[in-house]
Amino acid sequence: MIELVIDGQALRAEEGKTILDVARDIGIHIPTLCHHDAVSPSGACRLCIVEVYPRGSTMSYMTTACNFPVEEGMEVWTSSAKVLESRRMTVELLLAKEPESKIIQEIAADLGVEKTPFTLEGDDTCILCGLCVGVCREAVVGADALNFITRRGKTEPHIEFSPDTCIGCGACSLLCPTGFIKMEEVEGQRIIWGTAFRMRKCSCCGSYTTTEAHWEYMEEKVGTSSEFRTARDICPACRRDAISSELLDLPEKSLISLYETGTTDPLENS
Repeated sequence: MIELVIDGQALRAEEGKTILDVARDIGIHIPTLCHHDAVSPSGACRLCIVEVYPRGSTMSYMTTACNFPVEEGMEVWTSSAKVLESRRMTVELLLAKEPESKIIQEIAADLGVEKTPFTLEGDDTCILCGLCVGVCREAVVGADALNFITRRGKTEPHIEFSPDTCIGCGACSLLCPTGFIKMEEVEGQRIIWGTAFRMRKCSCCGSYTTTEAHWEYMEEKVGTSSEFRTARDICPACRRDAISSELLDLPEKSLISLYETGTTDPLENS
């Protein structure tokens, strides 16, 4: 365990936890845009900046809380004058980049920022938080269809999309904090990054689940099994209905036996 102080509060925390994790554990709010538990932290948005005094030092430095592990004896201030000044500057730039984003507007309001003094050219409203790249490369996706391209000469930093490896799962759109990544479903197709993917229908109700490419990709990763085929062919709602119907038809003794053995899915062996 690590002993440290956050905003004047002495506490103990598990070694390896980040400043953000520990602060949230004790109810201290630190704003973030690029952080998600399913993705490795990057500190890209800079909104989680905090002021840190190392053990025994009177000199502080600024660091991002999401990817900085706690250290023995450190003192952390999450809303000092330096911290708030840095966050306001960051949110002013974000407002100039994406003025219509509700989450950025909310963070700006919390920091007392009503408008931005900055003007940015261009119509690319991606804030380059990197969440889309992270979730595509990590977590349960692993498709690696997105790449973060840094500044190269006259080329501005941007997210590069690869239609050859994208499976149309939509995870990037779901995690995008500003809504920059658009996704829509029209007539059995999911359209994302300007690419259309054919979707799969539930064999029971006819509703669409996810894309055919997504199921093919998952089959390559986990193989084909009865559980996989059931998940692929029957939507979660129909599975729940089927399970409920099976349980209602079972005698009381059989139902008790079912729960005792842990077999609660009648479609499990289909």
